[in-house]
Amino acid sequence: TPIITSTNETTYNTGYKIYPNPTHKWINIEGMESKDFIVNVYSVSGKLLQSFDKKLSLDLSDYPPGYYSLEIISDKKTSYLRFMKL
Repeated sequence: TPIITSTNETTYNTGYKIYPNPTHKWINIEGMESKDFIVNVYSVSGKLLQSFDKKLSLDLSDYPPGYYSLEIISDKKTSYLRFMKL
């Protein structure tokens, strides 16, 4: 019988929606259930570029065009989403 040591889950099919995707400047996150969360932005190579604390609209205007990943860490789960900056 497996022993459950944590209720946090990591998922790629998140239930979150990010828009617009692709984006020119801003990205918005919908579907957040928790009021306490962090959003990390990573380059395609996995380098942490920026962290946002409790923000659902992210200003990405200074980022060069390319593909990026969002890591959303809440008290219930850690989720990953991809987006493209034009």
